[in-house]
Amino acid sequence: MEAGTKQAAQGWLDTIKDKFQETFQQFDFSREKVIEYGVGLGSGIFVGFLFKRYGKQTFFTLLVLGGVLLGLNYYELISIDWIKVKELIGLAPADNVEGFIKDFLTWATAHIISVVVSVIGFIIGYKIG
Repeated sequence: MEAGTKQAAQGWLDTIKDKFQETFQQFDFSREKVIEYGVGLGSGIFVGFLFKRYGKQTFFTLLVLGGVLLGLNYYELISIDWIKVKELIGLAPADNVEGFIKDFLTWATAHIISVVVSVIGFIIGYKIG
């Protein structure tokens, strides 16, 4: 009786494995894409969890820190090199925020599945947190 059960279970597992392989081929999934989507999902869950737990504190801290730095820059107690700041965040010195948003949206539409998986992960992490 056990031999028949093992054969039935093995046949069932082979069927599932074949279905997954057909699905991967149908949607052009490769191992690298599956890993990319898994990392996006995991990082989305992590960020969503942290956002729910510590979002208010982080937002308030960044707001106060930004206000202090801008105030010190206004009164010329410190000097902020805005060209270096733009280079640090990946903008060319002549670029503006609209160009950055346009580039981000272009990237997001080219990688729509990664973005959707990351957003789903964020929602799951937010619900868990």
